Amino acid sequence: MIKINDIPAISWNLRWLALKRESDSSLWAKQISTQTKNTIKTERAQKLLEGELPTDAEIAVLQDQYGLEKEDLVSGKLFE
Repeated sequence: MIKINDIPAISWNLRWLALKRESDSSLWAKQISTQTKNTIKTERAQKLLEGELPTDAEIAVLQDQYGLEKEDLVSGKLFE
């Protein structure tokens, strides 16, 4: 079982943001790609959901498209 500390906060936050728009978790990566106007490709979005850390450019795109401050996105707990 995956524990909350095993995955960076940004991955949990992306999961939460995707869940708010799409209940089927198999479509979350595509939903993130669509939300970011395909700036973050589906394959890369899947890796971010799985725990890979985003680049600064990806963080900027996510901030812009989701309307969040960097701190809230990368270390906040939006899901709580």
